[in-house]
Amino acid sequence: NSLLGLPSFYRSYFSQFRKINTLESVDVHCFGHLLYEMTYGRPPDSVPVDSFPPSPSMAVVAVLESTLSCEACKNGMPTVSRLLQMPLFSDVLLTTSEKPQFKIPTKLKEALRIAKECIEKRLIEEQKQIHQHRRLTRAQSHHGSEEERKKRKILARKKSKRSALENSEEHSAKYNNSNNSAGSGASSPLTSPSSPTPPSTSG
Repeated sequence: NSLLGLPSFYRSYFSQFRKINTLESVDVHCFGHLLYEMTYGRPPDSVPVDSFPPSPSMAVVAVLESTLSCEACKNGMPTVSRLLQMPLFSDVLLTTSEKPQFKIPTKLKEALRIAKECIEKRLIEEQKQIHQHRRLTRAQSHHGSEEERKKRKILARKKSKRSALENSEEHSAKYNNSNNSAGSGASSPLTSPSSPTPPSTSG
């Protein structure tokens, strides 16, 4: 499948998971996509798949969970040999005991080996770049949120100072007005009653 180009359609899915870094694991993951579409008639909404819709066969769901679940994408895909041991495949009775044999020339084997190494190397490099980009994005987001918090604190502090200053000025103005009123009342002279004229003693 890898050599025929099938995984290129699903590359955006498996390239984000660093545990899917060999051609075998890529093929197994892509098979999970294909089996999901065959089972439900549509591709998964997102990968990894959190929960699978009801299926007529629990054996199918078991294979889907081993290839598309969050745990599988995080910890790695099962090998093809492990996959064939699952009930979906192990319960199938083969009509022939002969194993198919493929005769591959030595030169072709070497070419396939080189192609496999190049594909896996490119995939690992791409996954590193995706991982670094995610880390950078998270760091920028965290830094941005820190800056926003600092700005909000500074604005709140300025607003608090401005409010305190306005309250102080208002209190000072009221205090001055009160003093002015008291001062104007004290400055008015007090008038003492005139002393009575003493009676005349002349007779």
